[in-house]
Amino acid sequence: MKGKALFIAGIMIIVAFMNMNTMAWAPLSADFTWQPENPNDLQEVHFIDNSSGNIVIWVWYFGDGNSSTDVNPYHKYADNGSYNVTLIVISAYGNMDKITKQINISNVPPHAIIKVDAVNNKSNVNFSSLSYDDDGSIVNYTWQFGDGSTATGKTVSHIYANDGIYNINLTVKDNDGAENETNTSIMVDTTSPVTSYNLSCSGWCNGSVDVTFNATDNLSGVSKTYYKIDDGEWKEYNGSFTVTSEGIHKIYFYSTDNAGNVEEVKNTTVKIDTTKPTVSLDLPKEGYIHIAGRAIMPTLLHHTFVIGEFNAEATATDSNSGIDYVEFILNGDLLWRDYISPYSAYLPREFPASIGNKLKVIAYDMAGNSQESEEITYMKIL
Repeated sequence: MKGKALFIAGIMIIVAFMNMNTMAWAPLSADFTWQPENPNDLQEVHFIDNSSGNIVIWVWYFGDGNSSTDVNPYHKYADNGSYNVTLIVISAYGNMDKITKQINISNVPPHAIIKVDAVNNKSNVNFSSLSYDDDGSIVNYTWQFGDGSTATGKTVSHIYANDGIYNINLTVKDNDGAENETNTSIMVDTTSPVTSYNLSCSGWCNGSVDVTFNATDNLSGVSKTYYKIDDGEWKEYNGSFTVTSEGIHKIYFYSTDNAGNVEEVKNTTVKIDTTKPTVSLDLPKEGYIHIAGRAIMPTLLHHTFVIGEFNAEATATDSNSGIDYVEFILNGDLLWRDYISPYSAYLPREFPASIGNKLKVIAYDMAGNSQESEEITYMKIL
């Protein structure tokens, strides 16, 4: 303060000397304003002189140990707080006036920023803060995890008991006591999607089979579905596809969701048989005489005779799905259906005889393919 008084006194002496022949004293009034009106400690304050009089010297004291002799100076405060700003003005006649005003410099609140994955496929979720403070430092981080649990710290983790969508809040406080907060939402999805399938034909099929998958996921949603046929390459499923080749095929499939969960591989079986079975009517034998269930001898005119009790016999084979059953057709009507090899049917007895009996067999495989034998005409005696 002693140096300040000497400085002012010196200026007054100089001014008095400069104007020692002037005896007129003009009125003098010190005043000032500043912009912005409510500054913070990151802004430069512009002090504006509003004094009146024939002023030749301006002396500013900003209240933080700094000063200026500019008419309208700029000054930036290092920290928030209240400061007494004094302006001293001196006229050309050596008279002086001063005014002191209090300026309030506010603190800039910190910036709250959350770093976390929006979708998580684990119940233990890691949270971190990217928050910062422009005019100081952050001294406290308070987390609310959306399930009633809280924690403090720049980096934290939390275990969720259940899958779901949770609202996260982070509140940060800086070294001057200012707070700020931010919110985000996360999804915890630890459950894999579920894929179902539909086949255009079940069991053994006698034609191409259309395969369709339908995947569902309750939270993050289905990302992709994959499949492969037998030992082939995995392919991304983009819609129904068709299996055409004969045989038994394994269809493997699984789905992933948007959280990164991977479904366990499942499989289903497609069985295709488009080939007809083979079938033959073995007994009675066309052009033979049959007695006691046996073909005895051929006839001269290639007629067929069956004498006495007799079982017709047939052979049927199928290399893919296998024989389901064989039907014996007598005169256009079903005589007998046999499911077990060797296939046979008892021929009805006729008294004393009947002619023009027509007999054939039809074999059916497990896929529904069928094949008829040649039809024979025979005479039944007894």
